[in-house]
Amino acid sequence: MNSLPKIIGAVALIATFVSPLLFANDTISETAMKTTMLVSMIAWFAVASKVMSAKPE
Repeated sequence: MNSLPKIIGAVALIATFVSPLLFANDTISETAMKTTMLVSMIAWFAVASKVMSAKPE
């Protein structure tokens, strides 16, 4: 069950970094970039504490 938060955290962190790059290349609009960054930031902060406090199995 510990792998799901890790996957969500990784995807959210990648989306946070990729969305401004896509906006800079005129691939997505500014609104889409802001929405993606907001959702991915919330998701990353939601799972980061669970991943960081997880005990080794």
